[in-house]
Amino acid sequence: MYRFEAPQNKWTIDSIYQMCVLTETSPQSIFNKNYFLSKVTEEGRITLLGDTLIIVKGKELIKEKLANHAIVEEAQRYFQLSI
Repeated sequence: MYRFEAPQNKWTIDSIYQMCVLTETSPQSIFNKNYFLSKVTEEGRITLLGDTLIIVKGKELIKEKLANHAIVEEAQRYFQLSI
C-alpha cells in the first residue's frame, strides 16, 4: 500500500512530472504489469493489485489471492469495471 506523507520539501508539478510520466508509461512500472484498482470506502479501502484483493475495514485487513475468473468478477463487483 502506498502512503503519501507530508514531504519536507515543497513539491511542484515540475519537480515530480518526469517521475509521474515514468510511473505511468514505463513497461517496467508495477502499475503497467498488474491490475491496480483502489478506492476509499467509508470503512477503509478496497484494492485489487494483480491477483490480490485487499480489503481494509477499520483495523481489519483481509487479503485474498484470486483465480483469473475471480479477478474479473471482483473488478466488476467492487469497481464496476469490466476487465
